Amino acid sequence: LVSGLVIGYLIYSWTRGPLPQHSGELRLAGLQGSVEILRDEWGVAHIYAGSLHDLFFAQGYTNAQDRWWQMEWYRHIGAGRVMELTGFNAEVLAGDIAIRTMGWHAAAQREAAAYDEQDRAVLDAFADGVNAYILERPKERLAFEYSLLGVTGVDIAVEPWTAADSVVWAKVMGWLLSNDGLELLRAELGQVIDSDGERMHGLFPEYDFANPTALLAADLPLAESTLHSLEAPAAEPRRLMNAAASGSALLNAVPLVKGDGIGSNNWVVGGALSESGKPLLANDMHLGHQMPSIWYEVGLHCRPLSDACPVDVVGFQLAGSPWVLAGHNAHIAWGFTDQTDDVIDYFLIETHPDDPLQYKWNGDWRAMTVREETIAAGDSDAVHSIRIRQTHLGPVINDNQLDESGQSSGFSSAPRVLRWTGSEPSQIFSALGQLNRAANWSEFRQALRLWDLPALHVVYADVDGSIGMQVPGRIPIRAAGHFGTLPVRAAADADDWRGFIPYDALPRVYNPARGYVQSANQMTVPPDYFGQLKNRLAPQFGGDIMVMYQNTFAAGYRGRRIVELLESLAPHSVATFQQMQGDSFDRSAERIVPLLAGLDFERHEVNAARDWLLGWDYDADVNSGQAALFGIFSAVLAQNVFDGAAWEIIEAAPVDILPPLVALGENPAHRWWDDESTAAVETRDVILIRSLQQAYDHAAEWMGGDESEWRLGRIHKAVFDSNPLGASGIDVLEGIVNRQAAISGCSVCINAARRHFVDAGFTVSAGPSERVVYDLSDWDRSRSMHTTGQSGHPYSSHYDDMLADWSAVAYKPMLWSRGAVEAASMSRLVLQPG
Repeated sequence: LVSGLVIGYLIYSWTRGPLPQHSGELRLAGLQGSVEILRDEWGVAHIYAGSLHDLFFAQGYTNAQDRWWQMEWYRHIGAGRVMELTGFNAEVLAGDIAIRTMGWHAAAQREAAAYDEQDRAVLDAFADGVNAYILERPKERLAFEYSLLGVTGVDIAVEPWTAADSVVWAKVMGWLLSNDGLELLRAELGQVIDSDGERMHGLFPEYDFANPTALLAADLPLAESTLHSLEAPAAEPRRLMNAAASGSALLNAVPLVKGDGIGSNNWVVGGALSESGKPLLANDMHLGHQMPSIWYEVGLHCRPLSDACPVDVVGFQLAGSPWVLAGHNAHIAWGFTDQTDDVIDYFLIETHPDDPLQYKWNGDWRAMTVREETIAAGDSDAVHSIRIRQTHLGPVINDNQLDESGQSSGFSSAPRVLRWTGSEPSQIFSALGQLNRAANWSEFRQALRLWDLPALHVVYADVDGSIGMQVPGRIPIRAAGHFGTLPVRAAADADDWRGFIPYDALPRVYNPARGYVQSANQMTVPPDYFGQLKNRLAPQFGGDIMVMYQNTFAAGYRGRRIVELLESLAPHSVATFQQMQGDSFDRSAERIVPLLAGLDFERHEVNAARDWLLGWDYDADVNSGQAALFGIFSAVLAQNVFDGAAWEIIEAAPVDILPPLVALGENPAHRWWDDESTAAVETRDVILIRSLQQAYDHAAEWMGGDESEWRLGRIHKAVFDSNPLGASGIDVLEGIVNRQAAISGCSVCINAARRHFVDAGFTVSAGPSERVVYDLSDWDRSRSMHTTGQSGHPYSSHYDDMLADWSAVAYKPMLWSRGAVEAASMSRLVLQPG
């Protein structure tokens, strides 16, 4: 009995002990005045403070209360110290080596030190609030994970939070939203795909201009005085878009459709297209699923508002970082999508035959610097030591590769150097501070002038009725012949970046006559823009520069559907925007399914299934059986088309297979249709027949022989895994921390879902991480929802209370006014100076 009571106490202490206090009063050293934190039924906190210091102190405290383990995990990722949390693991070690090599945390430390007094004060106040929570509680009362990992022998010391810990996650997000790995992907594929370029071109089709770009021809040239005297557009960018080149020239020249692996949607309409006569703005940012949610919704309110304390904003923040990233204040709303700009290059350099620490540059041998790094594991005293070579361009990233025994290979004889804009100090928190306080288009643009990483589409609306979009970011100007699509040899200044595109030359539009602006990761601008840009920059950077910086993008299906609905559903309301965010029309199915008409599938049941598909409305709804069959069919078709060594690479890559399948479907004689593992020469129809037959059998195996019982939701699951317990392989633990939900959508739908084809069905690893609609006629009518919940504590009621509504594309009120917050308040926590 006694042992049972002890075990019960331990379990209760482990699971409920970390739950924070959300009501009552607390005294905290470091506060200057009283702070009030009101939470609604969803756990969304609205913080009211009388000074900027106290506001951000309380934001840090609140973050630590609800999301501490996530913050702990984030900073260990950013510092390349994940193995300290997991214990020894070869894959984790390889990741830590890669991150240490890139030097994310060192860059964050330099950046934090470079901020001016005002911006640094915000970062420090936030850190002080975090530390007021985490340093005053035993670690077992901070997070469930410490106790569970402690049982496995992982001993984790809770260290104070620093400004650099907040900054480093911006580096991580900047990396994730860049062209990470795509150059290396193309190079790897180039080793296994035919040398004449036909198959490479088929795998990466050019942008289809039947789909809209984000900015239209009518938006060019840019309406700044610096661009008024542009010459006629240069022919080169359009020629590249439509190149009929071959071999490696094609691979290196043609902008490639990346697909919708990770992306986002945003759009905004002006008053002429809304029921209220005021703008509406929608945003859903597509990111990888994780547990807890990547977003933490919060309200930051100075009371009273003053020049000394001017913040009054609500929206979504990244746990561990001050300010609101996407949201609205009293005057403007804004939202993001990724522009997939090419801000990463890999340079191949020559090292001295007798000295691996020297490399050739400008005809001479230049010395590298070397950093020593020691990587520890949380469950042993053993350490892994590495030496990192650093050039003036960046670090050598292919040193220290691990062999099968887990030993480091040391220095590579063919070094590859990473050149990334994120390695340089950023001003992202200065930009956020100004953006949170901006009151008009001019102040909005001034804030984004400081936004250097990542490069994004930022849509805008204000209460006076104006709308617009600005692209910010530090985007390289490349040397002649360097398209940014493959690693290139570099041995002199002439091979390096020439500089960065001036902010005033980046794409933007303000109050277009069409009355709306949209972006969905498609190509941002018509090709003529790049010609105008090159002519504008040639006098300063040279006439041979390469400025076609956006060489990967989504296929444009989401953007096309958004435009169709913006024009057909007007006048708009919050309800029509919600309808659009939940739209699951599958444009790829609309193009591929008709190819099945007239084919003989040799089996009655498969022919009947074909006819069933031909009658589908192409809505990838969670309850659609046809959507389930098409999803399986498209995955099987991809594997049958992109076969052999190429498939092994493509299967794990961040590319969507649907756009190339659509393009190939219109070219029945393309070489990809031939299965080179057989003596026969297969045609498109042969592969289509084979694929639907196989897909039907898979569907019957997974969902039974009765087609009336087939549903997309039975196989199409959004999976949210927690780290590291959610990947432990222990079913009981994974059941405690992981979640999943059946969802609608597809990779080319507005309601996006990045699918993975697996033996037991689909898992969805990325999609809308939040959905929000801002109503500028009445902020209290705005609606939002993010993926799982506000809390990172598995035994909190707010750990997963948003998941059902998120999966059903349902919404909650996004509160703004003090009266609305008071009326919806479920808890009140008062923080007093201690």
